[in-house]
Amino acid sequence: MPDQVAEDVSEALLHRRDSQDAVVMSPLAATVACGRYRAPSRLLLLFLAGAAAKPKETLPMPFHHSTSLYKQSSTNYAQAALRFASAHTPLGGSNMGVGRLSAIKPWTPNLPDPEAIDTVLKDSRDRIQREKQRQGEENYSLDDYVAEVARSQAGNCGEKSILVCYFLSQQPDPLIYYRVSLWPNDYSFVVMDQKPNIKEGLFPCNFKDWDENAVVIDPWLCICGPARHYPDLWRMKLDTMAAVGIELSYASRERQYNWLKANAGFWKTLLESNKKFVAERRPDDSALFSP
Repeated sequence: MPDQVAEDVSEALLHRRDSQDAVVMSPLAATVACGRYRAPSRLLLLFLAGAAAKPKETLPMPFHHSTSLYKQSSTNYAQAALRFASAHTPLGGSNMGVGRLSAIKPWTPNLPDPEAIDTVLKDSRDRIQREKQRQGEENYSLDDYVAEVARSQAGNCGEKSILVCYFLSQQPDPLIYYRVSLWPNDYSFVVMDQKPNIKEGLFPCNFKDWDENAVVIDPWLCICGPARHYPDLWRMKLDTMAAVGIELSYASRERQYNWLKANAGFWKTLLESNKKFVAERRPDDSALFSP
């Protein structure tokens, strides 16, 4: 091949640009352009020049691998709802802390002081009650509640799960979702595409019996995934938290806070050892208050 041909193609390669005015060139094309590779034909060089000018296409990472578009849509909404709840409670909750049961390590995260967050939450809940009394219980809206939680910037599982429900209620598509409360140990999360028993408001005790399309949103532990795998995701998250020194607390009926390591048996068996009610149908005589 005449050297002039190689020079012409090299010039083309060096000056072909994509829509962002950035040179697009594969390593092989760059080698050809610099004259360090002798291509066997003009056709190959022209092919490399054309291929180099095309920007690489990147496929979007799916939220969840599924053959069901309906399930993917629900998961997309679920992840967006989880981000919404986290963004409106940046201070976190009063039930996560470090350094109470073991020494703080260099890799232990710097969490806000739980006592300070507890004070913020109590003040916020008092304002909610006063506003309900002023407006009347029937006039106090979910918008008012969300505005107050966003103002306090803090929340435990109760506040966070209500934020998730609020986000889902604002979407244009008709969505099926419920706020779920455990009993007798009080804990809240949200599920999409899983209907409870109409008579009692109960969900199946075993998560393996939940609908295969059901998606759990747990904003307290930042879990979003298939309901059937929720217990496994829950235990994995607790193990990860315990590994970096995070401790969790729950309150007894006397409001005495009990701190345990994140992977303690109480927490790891919480999902399986409690009944799952629609939040509005949950019995009031709970053994423990919300953690």
